[in-house]
Amino acid sequence: RARLSGDAFLHEFYQRNQPVIITGMLDDCAARDRWSVDYLAAQLGEREVEVQFGRNADPDYELNSTAHRRRMPFRDYVALVREAGVTNDFYMTANNDGHNRAALQQLMADLPPLDAYLQPGSSGFFWFGPAGTITPFHHDLTNNFMLQIAGRKRVRLVAPCDTPGMYNQRHCFSPVDGRAIDLERFPLM
Repeated sequence: RARLSGDAFLHEFYQRNQPVIITGMLDDCAARDRWSVDYLAAQLGEREVEVQFGRNADPDYELNSTAHRRRMPFRDYVALVREAGVTNDFYMTANNDGHNRAALQQLMADLPPLDAYLQPGSSGFFWFGPAGTITPFHHDLTNNFMLQIAGRKRVRLVAPCDTPGMYNQRHCFSPVDGRAIDLERFPLM
């Protein structure tokens, strides 16, 4: 829905537990104009950030995310993303927010206000990685509002009534690989 009003979002989607893609919100967004890899490196390159590394070697990298944390200057991470090609081996996610929030705070000023949709003062997480990054099937512990500034992200949503078929028995994560669902192992899928 183009530039959906806050009231329409609340009544037509949020209260009904229905997902929606809102278009047009980022047409005049400073982040869309500014956030290139060059800009990020130039503006915040000296700041220390935390990133998950070694994800390819651990099938439970999200459950074990604390073991995969590594800190480095943001410019070094930006260079890795720029040169990586397609990989899931490293990714800056919400799991790194405890360290990254202060380091990347100035980027949040480039985002549009979301007061029509969220409580004033709500803050978000900064996700940044190369092509090929994957977040496994899971359920979030809160509702989410996602802004995609650059690149692409495929999101698969499952209705809450269908979550028992997700085999979600490990905290908030499912062992089902969404890229190749094994119906013999997970017949309820």
